[in-house]
Amino acid sequence: MRFELNLATHPYEDSGRFYATWIPALVVLAALAVGLSWFAWAEYAEYRRQNQELDAINQQIAELEKVKKQASDTLARPDNSGTRDQAAFLNDLIRRKAFSWTQVMADLERLMPAQVQVASIRPQVGPDGGLEFILVVNTKKRDSGIELVRRMEGSPTFIGPVVRNERANTDEGVTTYTLDIAALYQPQLGKAAR
Repeated sequence: MRFELNLATHPYEDSGRFYATWIPALVVLAALAVGLSWFAWAEYAEYRRQNQELDAINQQIAELEKVKKQASDTLARPDNSGTRDQAAFLNDLIRRKAFSWTQVMADLERLMPAQVQVASIRPQVGPDGGLEFILVVNTKKRDSGIELVRRMEGSPTFIGPVVRNERANTDEGVTTYTLDIAALYQPQLGKAAR
């Protein structure tokens, strides 16, 4: 039997080489598509879970804000002014009693560079209820005072230290620098107040 094949109308194709080249590539691409689809689904599921948690937290916050507003409205009534004033006084007293001089001195001792002396500490309750310190220090080297501010910046106990005032006093040829440093004080949780 004899076949006549016209290569001009039916070009020769090497199907085996074509399939050997492209089928593994398609398998790899299919596996990659399945893996990426699974990863996208897992990320979407995590996103939905986090959104549900966030919605629940936002709902709790809204409920607490509503309770807070009701309590504020109750305290704002004229017949409750005595209770409101007494609560403000007691809250201020509790804040002051919670303050520990021993803890403050221990925190400052850890941070204090050599040749820096504390002249005075004035704690005061800020408008937001936090404790603010005005720390007045004396030093013979200005750099030592600046080093104290740098150390306070790195401490979680003193927040936002700032030099509010700086003076140089010369007495008998010796210059002493006085720095007024203001910072918010936040005692470390877990340290017992004394």
